[in-house]
Amino acid sequence: VTILANDPAVEKAAAEIKKCTCRPVSHILCDVTDRPELKRKLAPFARIDLLIHNAGYERLTPLVDSGDEVEVAFHRIVDVNLFGAYYVTREVAPRMPDGGRIIYTASTYSKYAIARMSGYASSKHALVGMMRSFSHELGSRRITVNAVCPGWVNTEFSNRSVREIAAETGRTFQDVGNDVLSLQAIAGHLEPRDIVGGYLFLASDLAKDVSGQTIHIDRGEYQS
Repeated sequence: VTILANDPAVEKAAAEIKKCTCRPVSHILCDVTDRPELKRKLAPFARIDLLIHNAGYERLTPLVDSGDEVEVAFHRIVDVNLFGAYYVTREVAPRMPDGGRIIYTASTYSKYAIARMSGYASSKHALVGMMRSFSHELGSRRITVNAVCPGWVNTEFSNRSVREIAAETGRTFQDVGNDVLSLQAIAGHLEPRDIVGGYLFLASDLAKDVSGQTIHIDRGEYQS
């Protein structure tokens, strides 16, 4: 197992996983949007059986904001969430044997959107489209390509946006959070451990005939 992230904390995360699983775990510090660096860092890998692409970036991108910062944020969101996934998959696919697995982390916002989130929603909609195209391209090699679409998971990543919406609208964090939770059929926050099962299923032989699909783990937030 090797984990890759553009965050020095990746070393600590690898050590914690190694301790919990008693299995070897290595780490790579790399920005998935840096194409030359990514090629160098992945060059030593001759074979990759499973790719879970979880890299994501979320910021508010309100349309009527006149500042340049919102456009910088929009570009960064698309670079990480879409081009980063594309670059990583380009490197991994030639190294993946027949019957391998590719799993992306998308979002419920890959199916709908809310105000001020155009950059994030657009990137996740595009990610799902790319995933489905790759599923056809790699199907002849029996490589499955799918996406997990989490709802609001209780992480700093998600809570930051809630705080920003609250600050912009003059509401409390709790009020904005309740708006999100009210969309769910099952009450309460999702925790990171709650979405693990979706990835394990898609990575297993039980999902060998599942490809081009989105698996929602959102307590009923999105229903279709």
